[in-house]
Amino acid sequence: MRFFLLVSNRQKAYEELQSYRIAWFFVLGEGFKVILAIAILMVALGVFKAAVVPLVLTYLAVLFVQIIAPAVLSR
Repeated sequence: MRFFLLVSNRQKAYEELQSYRIAWFFVLGEGFKVILAIAILMVALGVFKAAVVPLVLTYLAVLFVQIIAPAVLSR
């Protein structure tokens, strides 16, 4: 998150001309975050032999709240 803020502040001078670059940094960062979370889940399941159902349900619950909460709070 801090990296995105630093990049957005750096790009502020070019906001009107290159605002799409900030959006792409955000999209790439979010994609990387999801891929990293799935990789960590795979390590937890494979290496540490964690219980599958609670781990996956918790991940999905957090993912659901992260998607739904902004929509509910913005009303």
